[in-house]
Amino acid sequence: MILTLRDRGISKRHTQRGVSKAADHLKMETENYRSKVPSQIVDWKDELDRELVDIYTECSSGCWDGYRATRITPDAMAGARRFLRELPDGIDVPEVVPESSGSIAFEWDRGQDMLLSISVEGDNIVYAGILGASNNRSGQASLSLGMPYEVEQILSMHFSKA
Repeated sequence: MILTLRDRGISKRHTQRGVSKAADHLKMETENYRSKVPSQIVDWKDELDRELVDIYTECSSGCWDGYRATRITPDAMAGARRFLRELPDGIDVPEVVPESSGSIAFEWDRGQDMLLSISVEGDNIVYAGILGASNNRSGQASLSLGMPYEVEQILSMHFSKA
């Protein structure tokens, strides 16, 4: 007699490669929360938070990219969520991507000569942007006191929806 995983009480989601129990729990809690919130209330920050959970779930074990990518840590996830909450309203919605260094990046791209990438790892951010012809900016900052002034200015001046 051959027993399947279901016969043994093991669901498929618990056998997926590269998904930690903590990531699986976080995803289940988020899905539970989503089911209780009317869809009209969900805004772009809520949508990005869901993407962060998906990234964390998929990339929370080493070599998630098939090479030697560092896993996305709970600290990186917490920092990305903190950064997301600090983003000003009225700006373009960024793309959220995992980085092989274990950081999570927020990227804005308006085409030629208008690009900003902000990598978040815990309370630390590293940013680099091309903000028009001959206008490049980069730096490092901490989120411990909220959104850094220069980053907020870059977002408001170059990536607002106005």
